[in-house]
Amino acid sequence: MIRRPPRSTLFPYTTLFRSDESLGEVNIVDSDLHRILDNVIGNAVRYGPESSKIFVKGSCDEGSCSLEVVDQGGGVPQHELIRLTERFYRGDKARGQSSGEGHGLGLAIVKELVEKYGGELDIQNDEEHGLSVRIRLPFSN
Repeated sequence: MIRRPPRSTLFPYTTLFRSDESLGEVNIVDSDLHRILDNVIGNAVRYGPESSKIFVKGSCDEGSCSLEVVDQGGGVPQHELIRLTERFYRGDKARGQSSGEGHGLGLAIVKELVEKYGGELDIQNDEEHGLSVRIRLPFSN
């Protein structure tokens, strides 16, 4: 669950809570969370087939919360997965790059922002769907 606390000029955070709020929370600046979600969900929209579904799943475990976005596109060739977070890497032309979309910065920015908060970014092909992008952020307390 994403809950926006009252605005404060000293602490402009959005807080991600576990289902039991006493167990932990993740603090992240609003603009960073927006940029992460905009890039990841934007890619799912851009590279999935028209009228396809985008799955967004949230979960928490001991010490962290995760958000996973899965599209229904064709996935990414296995040898390119590791390079998707490199600056200016645009991947396979079959994923829409031939139309001149993007600059190859989106997932590089996502990775930098996630790591800024001590988190991890995991990108894999999903067997049932297309590409899966999982963001894991540790609890701040």
